[in-house]
Order: sequence, then structure tokens, then C-alpha cells
Amino acid sequence: MCRHLAYLGDEVPLGALLIRPPHALLHQSWEPRRQQHGTVNADGFGVGWYAADDPVPARYRRAGPIWADLSFADLARVVRSGALLGAVRDATDPSADGEAAAAPFASGRWLFSHNGAVRHWPESMASLVPTLPPEALLGMEARCDAAFIWAFTLHQLRAGVPIGQALTATVIALDEAAPGSRLNLLLTDGTTIAATAWGDSLWYRTEPGAETPQGKPVQPGQPGQPGENGAGHRASASDQAARTAAVVVASEPYDDDPRWTQVPDRTLVIATRCGVSLTPIGAPMAVTPPPMPGSPDAHATPHRTPTTPPAPARPAPTAGAGRAPAADSGADRRPPHSPAAASPPSPASPPQRPYPPPHALAPQPGRVAPPAAEPQQLSPPKEPSPVSPFALTRTLPADATAAALRTDVSAGLTAEPKWLPPKWFYDARGSELFEEITRLPEYYPTRTEREILAVRAQEIAAAIDARTLVELGSGSSEKTRLLLDALPKLQAYVPVDVSASALELAGHALLAERPELSVHALVADFQQVLALPDTPGPRLLVFLGGTIGNLLPDERAHFLASVRSLLAPGDALLLGTDLVKYEQTLVAAYDDAAGVTAEFNKNVLSVLNRELGADFHPADFDHVARWNPEHEWIEMRLRARAALTAKIPALDLAVSFEAGEEVRTEVSAKFRRAGVSAELAAAGLTLRHWWTDSADRFALSLATLQGAPTP
Repeated sequence: MCRHLAYLGDEVPLGALLIRPPHALLHQSWEPRRQQHGTVNADGFGVGWYAADDPVPARYRRAGPIWADLSFADLARVVRSGALLGAVRDATDPSADGEAAAAPFASGRWLFSHNGAVRHWPESMASLVPTLPPEALLGMEARCDAAFIWAFTLHQLRAGVPIGQALTATVIALDEAAPGSRLNLLLTDGTTIAATAWGDSLWYRTEPGAETPQGKPVQPGQPGQPGENGAGHRASASDQAARTAAVVVASEPYDDDPRWTQVPDRTLVIATRCGVSLTPIGAPMAVTPPPMPGSPDAHATPHRTPTTPPAPARPAPTAGAGRAPAADSGADRRPPHSPAAASPPSPASPPQRPYPPPHALAPQPGRVAPPAAEPQQLSPPKEPSPVSPFALTRTLPADATAAALRTDVSAGLTAEPKWLPPKWFYDARGSELFEEITRLPEYYPTRTEREILAVRAQEIAAAIDARTLVELGSGSSEKTRLLLDALPKLQAYVPVDVSASALELAGHALLAERPELSVHALVADFQQVLALPDTPGPRLLVFLGGTIGNLLPDERAHFLASVRSLLAPGDALLLGTDLVKYEQTLVAAYDDAAGVTAEFNKNVLSVLNRELGADFHPADFDHVARWNPEHEWIEMRLRARAALTAKIPALDLAVSFEAGEEVRTEVSAKFRRAGVSAELAAAGLTLRHWWTDSADRFALSLATLQGAPTP
């Protein structure tokens, strides 16, 4: 029921998308080709579009069929836009709402459409009504199911929920309340399109920029030429570098162009002019669009697959086991853009910046995630589809964050002794605190690793003439840029991180500065077996920040064996390690005089309170940082000031502490050159180069496969 379409690209007349194509929405209103329910969409239509210098879209809606409105045909011939959403309607039930029930619905910068039907409307939605504030219900534009779905979605958007998560949460909630509903939703703000395939057909198409849907190039001097963004605004230099393609997401193809790709049912689509990503709703998946013709990847020889068998999948950790880390851009315990800040029911994400800080990009120190399911690779289209140089592949389940939090807390706080993984430090407040930590005089790792890269980047580049840079944890922009700038023949960058939003932000920002690169972002847990995209070799894998120190010895062995499985002859691993030094220096880095690290450590309790309904009082615990000379690592702990019991309702768990009892929240191992060399050798790698800062506090090492020629 209903058909809809959204477009981002160069400016074109509305009719070029809605009227002129052979199977446009006009034709679909009486003869849809892919519609699975209903045959005529004559109960109204509408279009919303974005104009230059105005983020709020205009709308034209009518209660009758699109073919009967000659005024719209005239309007669509001359009105131009680079971002629009159009729809034709087949009403679920007769109503007196008129054009108010015709999509697109709107609020502020948003446009929304629903293709489908809610089963047993409106009775089935009774259980969801109490979840909305009165003003959301009173503000509904119409009394139809689509208007209610929009009110439900808009309520989440206004609460700051990201666009994709808002649609996913809406679909899941409605399907639970009314199983069997058809919930193909379409949402845009003029720069991003989000859509769901749930019960009916959905397709997308990408094409080179400055080209109309008819395949006719935009002529120089006309509106819509490169340099204007998807809403017709004049683009900045960074916009022009990043926005290299047009994209259409639609209920069905409006022509027979082979570039159309069908979206599997129960899938979320996120599309921008920089690429398209698909994520199964409630399941893991991998999607890697092919390279755009003319990009560095398009004619390069694919990197050969290593013959070394991959490391075996790691079993789930037992209670009390040490926790695993995150790759660091800033320091050994460096916060990644942790799941706690990336997905519901996670803490809020920190504000986005033109280039994310270190904490917004790396996996979590101390992270041990549940074993990830094998990625499900979508069948590729029969004809390759040209897309922009940015591609996103997802391998993490949609509910990974919530499941990991419950698993970690349940296992860690019932173990003897108690532990919590440090990834749960990093909600928005935790991320802010870590940024403060990296600027403290006591905290040296960030500064010392940056010093090495600044001095040795050219030497590192000379040791391996890399064509692809793979960054586990997708480190900070500043340190990454030092390596990128030193690799003149680099063609591809593959950042690996648990946060899709951080990857997209960093990838697009990087393309703005380095448009000749291809960026293949992987949403993945680097501790699981990875499947890297085919990119030109040699490849340089980097794991910065000393994050490997957050892994216990057996976990480090498994991680390094996994890395070895990714390398082919000629490839190399660049590894950052914090070095053993005076105990006073080490403890001070984790127990600063200003008390910032203490607040950072206690923040994990605030996260548990908010996400699991726990009743911890951070003031009931003292921050402890101590050096363990036997294992040569720093431990961060929280020590109960008095006997107490904390309740965690979401887990039906009560946790008792004796006075003075501690919970370990982080381990950070320190290294010596001989130990690093031995651990690399045990994994089948040979240490080839060793660089330190001027005070020998931190080290970067370059390793290759055993038996490979010395770089």
C-alpha cells in the first residue's frame, strides 16, 4: 500500500524524479510493478523538497490522485531541488482527513512517509499511546496509522535519538504491538535518508554526481552543478570532496536501469551522497559497496587473500577473566567511541565535531564482547553499482551493546574478585573526562606516541610502501593524519570501530581532505575474526595507543594470532606499547592530583545506574590505582568505603560489598622490548623496527610475517 521515494543529489526538476521516468510515482499511482498489497494509489499524494539557504522543506499535498492534478505537473516541471521526498497514497481505511493524511508528514527539517499498514488499527496501538506525551498525540496531523507512526518516530528524534535508531525502534515497537504490520518507513532531513524494508518492497540506486535520473549530465552553469549540496546550498570545499554521488531510495525502481539494488526485508537503510549502508534490523550483516569507477580502487590489483588460516573464534570469557581493550588513538586506556555511547540503551554520545576526538573513534579498553555471529554477505546485484569512495560494512548485531552490558555486569559483579570492563566508562560524561585526562601533566601516553609519529612517520612509511592503511580502533584524526600524510602511494583506508556514526563522520571528514582515497569502514569488534575488504597491497595494520596493554597475556596471544591471519607477505603491523618505567610515574598517570581520573573511574557506576536502574552511590567508593610489579601492569579499582548492598533491577541482582572490598575496572600492562618481540614471535610475527620517544616512555614497533623479507 502506497509508494514513496527520496532523493539526494544534484539539483533536478521535481518532475525528473516523480513524473518523467517511465515508471515514476505518477505511473505507480495506477500501475505499480512491485507493490505487494493493493493496486491503485489514488487516495492522495505529496512531495516535500529543500530549497537553497532554507533547512525547512516546502510541501505540496493533495487528497486526490496525482494524475488528476495538472497544477502539480506544471509545478514539477520548473521547481528544482537536490533533496526531496515524494509519496502516493492508498488509504488503509476511509477517513475524512483529506490532504492532512497524505505524506510526506513534516516537522522542522524532517520529512516522513509510511508505505504499508498497521494491523488492527487503531486498537492495536493502545499499548503504545501511554509512551507518548499528550502534545505528541494532540499534534498529529491526521487520524491515520501513518500519522501515528510519525508521531512515535518524531518523539524519539526530538529526544536526540539518531535517525537510524529512531526508525528501527519504531518498527520494532509497532511490530511487537501489532505483529504482521507492514512498516516501510522513509525519513530525511535533506542530507541523510533513512528507510526500513519491513513487509513490502524497497530499492536503492546510486549514481555519479552531476547526473540526472535520466542519465543526462548537468550542464556547467546550471543549478545543481558540483559545488552545490543536496539541498541546493553552496557547498564548502569539504562538502564537495565528500559528496560525489547521487542516491535514490524508493519503494520500487522508476526505470529499468541495472544500477537499482533491492533491499532485503527487515533491513535498515542509511544513505547519503557519500554512500549507502544496509543493516538487518535485529541481526548482524556485512555490506560492502563496490568501488566507484575512477576511484583509486577501481583499477587496482586486489590484495591477495593470505593463506594463513584465520585464528579460531574466541570463546566467551569466564567470570573473573581479565577484560580486553580498545584500540587507542590517545592512550593505553583510551576510550573508544564505546558502545555505551553509540547505541541504545547506551549513554548519550558526545557532541560531534568536524573530526572526532580520540575517544570517539576507538574500541573500548577492556572490552570482551560476546562472540559475534558470522557476517551475512548480501548477494551482489547483477550489475555493479557505482558509488562514492566511502563504504560501510557492519558485522555487529544491532543489540550488541545492550547484551554486552548485561552480560558483563552480571558476570563481573558476581565473580570473586569482582570486575567491570572499562568500556562502560565512556558515556558522554566519561568521554569528556577522558579528554581532560589526556591533557593532564601526569598523563604522558598520548603525547609520547604523538611525538614518535611526528618524528618517525616518514621512516615508518619508508619501511613499508603501503597502499592500504587498516586501523584497528580507528585512532585519532591527528595521529592518523601523520601516517596518512607520510604514505604518498596510499589508495585505501580501512578504519575498524564499533561505532558506525563515528566511522561515517571520520570517513567523510577524511575524504574531504583526501578525496583520492577510498575509505572502507568496518563496524566490527577487532577482537573477533575480521574479514577485511579487498584493497591494494601492501597493507599496514596499525593498533595504536598502547591499547594492547588492556588485554591479559592469553588475550594478547589470541589477538596477535588473529592479526597474523590478516597479513600477507609484504604487509606489516604497527603496534603501540606503553613501556615499563618508574612506579611513581605510572601511578600518577592513573591517579592525578586534580582527581579527574577518580571521577572518570566512578563514572562507570553512573552508567549502571542509568542503563540498568542500579542504585550505586559513587561517593560510597574510593578510586584506587596501583602498580602490580609481578605482572607489570597498572590496575584501577573502586574500593567500598563501608559495607553496602547495591540493587540492579534490570538484572534482578543485588550485589553486596564488604568494607574495603574492591572491584577491578581496568588493567593496563606495560612492556619491555624483549617481551614485545617474544609475544610477536609466538604469533608468527617478527619484530623489524622499534621506535621510542625521546624519554623511552612509549614505543612503536613494526612487525612482519616470519620469514618475510625485511622491509
